Amino acid sequence: MLIGPHIVVYDDDRVTALGLAAVLGDAGYDNIETTSSSKIALAAIEQWDPIDLLVSDIVVPNGRQISPTASSIYVTGYASGPKERAMGWPILPKRFATRCLLRR
Repeated sequence: MLIGPHIVVYDDDRVTALGLAAVLGDAGYDNIETTSSSKIALAAIEQWDPIDLLVSDIVVPNGRQISPTASSIYVTGYASGPKERAMGWPILPKRFATRCLLRR
């Protein structure tokens, strides 16, 4: 039986998505949908509406606003710009320390 918050982890790089989910799983979270497919991520979000946390690559193919009521943590291989920082989004650069993810 899965307990705890509903978490969707999406990154178009499968290894990154699995790594993010592993960090969360090791921290005790067990209700995680992990995918490198934006279609599957959107389907999981719709199925679980509302989700509790979205951990997502900030550059999403065919991106759109996803679950605006969910808490979000974004990861990126690009430098975050002033627009993202001004919006107050938690943005973690890829290759971040696992404690940074868990602290967020």
